[in-house]
Amino acid sequence: MKYSKSILLILISFVLFGCTYSVFSNQLPHLKSIYVSPILNMTEESELETEMFNSISNQFITDGRLRIVSQKPDCSLDIEIKSYQDKIYTYDESNNVKEYQISMTFSVKFVDNVNEKEIYSQTSLLKTERYPADISDPDYSESTILTKEEAREEIYLDLFKTIMSNTLEAW
Repeated sequence: MKYSKSILLILISFVLFGCTYSVFSNQLPHLKSIYVSPILNMTEESELETEMFNSISNQFITDGRLRIVSQKPDCSLDIEIKSYQDKIYTYDESNNVKEYQISMTFSVKFVDNVNEKEIYSQTSLLKTERYPADISDPDYSESTILTKEEAREEIYLDLFKTIMSNTLEAW
């Protein structure tokens, strides 16, 4: 019994403190740092730029491939929020609102400052996400997106993934 507890403790230690493996690649290994420009918000929806800047910055920190800097970055990212819509998406059989959909259009530019080269540019990148009108709806009991804020956060995450797949992960 004494040995099984020791083995269990060792296994837990490996899980908690062991080496991690990343499936992320960096096709541009000379890029180590990034400057994320303040996000331009061309919509009437206030605070989107701050919310999105914080989200994108946190995703770079979590991802770990590029360190955020304010001076002498290896690359830079410019994002503009061109449009924002939050509209009814579906109704139920009683003609009550069932779902809303947020649609956001972005302009994105990712530049390699070392080689002075634009790596990725998209002027009309559309991202959408739905959320329920009523979070007690059984259709959404297993969904992770239950609020307007969570739907926007999911859009920002999807945008980040799109940027990374078209820049550092591009084959």
